[in-house]
Amino acid sequence: KEKFLLKNRAKRSIINNISSAVALLDSVGQIVEINSSLRTLLLVKGNPTTEYIFDLEVFQQNKTARERLSRAVRRSTETPFVRYFDKLTLENGNKIFVNVEVRCINDVKTDSEFIVLSINDITEIRNTQEALKSTHDTYVKLFRSNLIGIIRGNYKGNVTEVNDALLKMLGYTRSEFNSKKIPWKEITAPEYRDNVYEEIKQLDKSGYFGPVEKEYIHKSGKRLTVLINGVLVDKKNYSCLCLVDDITKQKEQDQKKDEFLSIASHELKTPLTSLSGYFQLLVEFVKVKDYSSLDGVMPRIQVQLEKVLELVNQLLDFSKIQSGTLQITKGRFNFVELIVEQVNDMREVHPERKIELIIPNKSVNIN
Repeated sequence: KEKFLLKNRAKRSIINNISSAVALLDSVGQIVEINSSLRTLLLVKGNPTTEYIFDLEVFQQNKTARERLSRAVRRSTETPFVRYFDKLTLENGNKIFVNVEVRCINDVKTDSEFIVLSINDITEIRNTQEALKSTHDTYVKLFRSNLIGIIRGNYKGNVTEVNDALLKMLGYTRSEFNSKKIPWKEITAPEYRDNVYEEIKQLDKSGYFGPVEKEYIHKSGKRLTVLINGVLVDKKNYSCLCLVDDITKQKEQDQKKDEFLSIASHELKTPLTSLSGYFQLLVEFVKVKDYSSLDGVMPRIQVQLEKVLELVNQLLDFSKIQSGTLQITKGRFNFVELIVEQVNDMREVHPERKIELIIPNKSVNIN
């Protein structure tokens, strides 16, 4: 061994001055030199140059890795080099992924045969690959689940991939997509097309855009209200991924709710105005102690209060409004009676106005 060390002093010096994790072994695997990078990587303690590489603590704890390295050292004398992937558990409990290369070299000048062992830590690369694989698997699951419309394309408007949910949303088939018969540049409603440039700017700046509300044109020609979020997935090729949610029904329900609330608020204002007038009358009657007139006012107050209560109950029942289950009861009613009731309320509240009502002798029924 002393003769080997003397003859390979230059090689030992080189090994100790390189950043890669390298060990110099004799032909049977005994350690001649281990550089600092390998010591740090495998947590090697003390001076192991009297040991075989397989006897290091890290290989004692990883029996499979020990056997694999032993076979590689033996095979290296028969083949130019042996390369394989391995996983090691270190003394501190950390797990690392490594690429191992064992190469046997015959040096004619020094009449010696030696083995160079290099171990490359690829843990970070492996973890990145696992993360990418996990992300890809998640994307595939989301894509195939069809919970939301997904479209992938580039800044030029070229669409490379869509899921079935998006095709169904737009009224097209998979065969139409494969044969490139979908007019993608016309899918967005004309008044929203210029907004694409702002979305591209946002993608370049932050890597994502949205949520953006716009309208798509269905194959049938009808308009869909959609909510879009986009993310840049490949800046080099300007590739982006968009999630498209059809919110048409939600928008319709919101519009119906707004219409209902507008009507209800108007209807609520009418009895409240009447109540205000009646209370003014009450105040006047009490001032002059005309208690006999209260008999005509009190029933009307009760009627108006019942109307207010009914309207308030309807307004508070938002769950029915939002779910679209609010029932509207249709029926015939006497329009003349409705007018007479409203005019009488106004007469009571504003007697000074001298309101006159001329009505036909017959009833007018409204369907």
